[in-house]
Amino acid sequence: MIVKFLHISDLHLCDTFKTQTFFDPYAKRQMQWRALERAVSYANQKNVHFLLLSGDVYEREYFTSAHCRRFLDVIAGFQGIQTIMIGGNHDYYQGVSVFDGEKAPKNFTLVREDGIVSLDFPSYQTTIWAHSWTQPSYEKNQVDKLLSQRLDFKNRFNIFMVHSGLETDGPYFPMSLKELPHAFDYIALGHVHKPGVVDRNAAYAGSLEPLSMKETGTHGGILGMLDTVDESLQLYFSDLSLSEYLDVVVNVDEKTIQEIEKEICGQKNGEKETALRVTLTGRMHHTIYPKELQAVLLEHFSKVQVRDARIEYKEDHIENSFIDRLKKQMESQHLRYEYQEKVLRKALDLLWRTGK
Repeated sequence: MIVKFLHISDLHLCDTFKTQTFFDPYAKRQMQWRALERAVSYANQKNVHFLLLSGDVYEREYFTSAHCRRFLDVIAGFQGIQTIMIGGNHDYYQGVSVFDGEKAPKNFTLVREDGIVSLDFPSYQTTIWAHSWTQPSYEKNQVDKLLSQRLDFKNRFNIFMVHSGLETDGPYFPMSLKELPHAFDYIALGHVHKPGVVDRNAAYAGSLEPLSMKETGTHGGILGMLDTVDESLQLYFSDLSLSEYLDVVVNVDEKTIQEIEKEICGQKNGEKETALRVTLTGRMHHTIYPKELQAVLLEHFSKVQVRDARIEYKEDHIENSFIDRLKKQMESQHLRYEYQEKVLRKALDLLWRTGK
């Protein structure tokens, strides 16, 4: 039997995007919702059994009851066995929740309890263990607290959902993967926005939709497939985002605008809404104008920012350097001073008239 799951995280629905200088904040919020819809649709296409949301799904301060109903409407479209959602540092569950009183789909589980909760699916030989945040921060290593509970793993495939910065990110539920039981076949991590496998069976899904220029590269979720017969696990990253941020550095020396345009456009990811930041390096000269380049690139990208980091290019600096080298060469050959001056002037005149 093949058990499939889609692991997504860190949607940050209703983020204010106050520090984001490219997309309109409301347009960016809409992209987040569309990315969630795309993830649910993708999960249905792949016949996924379990949809896992590993925290920071929304911004606690700005996520209203209307947003909650919209979220549940989207999640109701998932046709698999169960959607399981935990809280992170941005959407921890403490006291009254925006989900209180809302009608959720039957195949949706919101984990709000302190400690580890187990959800058993014997027909699929799977148990999903989940930890949800119930406070805004966790300063100390949490493994001892987690393992103080008696965890009955049984002879099944075990998934552990947890929102953690592991050992490197301050008060964000610090813990070491090495201290966790080996019985966990997959650890669905949340918190870090860059997707990636951090251990053989533990991975960050990353932010479903990139949130700023700090989050370049592809974004989406992790499709997992477990063969319950041979107990093998395969993980595939799925590109599900609607937008991307592209941050490039281009040396403009000896290049035309057309060549720069071609070089940058070759890095674009399909038809995504792309915010581009270009940093120009090399020598300053008047054949490349930042505003002109920006206008050219706006034909290909949704948003474009051009930063000019070129160094000043002055011909008198080159001339003085050339004179110094030539004078040293003539002095080494003991050429008379008056002849030196004549040679220098003729050489410079020829140099600048030929443009070399």
